[in-house]
Amino acid sequence: MPEHQVQEPLLWPHLTVANVDAALAFYGELLGFEQELCLKDENGQTYLGSVEVGSTVIMFMNAATSGRPVNPQSSITLQILFPKTFDLHALYSRLRDRSVRIIREPGDRPWGRDFCVTDPDGYYIVFST
Repeated sequence: MPEHQVQEPLLWPHLTVANVDAALAFYGELLGFEQELCLKDENGQTYLGSVEVGSTVIMFMNAATSGRPVNPQSSITLQILFPKTFDLHALYSRLRDRSVRIIREPGDRPWGRDFCVTDPDGYYIVFST
């Protein structure tokens, strides 16, 4: 894992997932976030992984090895805020075309424009500008 120069407090959420490799594929390959970590046990099973989103690192822990259940109903929602100039509709179209489950269609809200999807484990992700 690269060494981080912490200038201010950082939030690194840890999500318990059924399959770390599937989470890394979704967040890394599909969403385009940079994979940072992928640790495997002696059997080759990935038990811990992470991706970077700007200065945030999202950690994924395997439910079977961590002893923690997958719990997307825990009210955890990841919100990823992009600059106003970001093409949110292009991201929405790419995810829709790849059959990602859309929870809320793109729309203008009092706080800006956004849409919401779920990841493979059911966690909500809101993309907004």
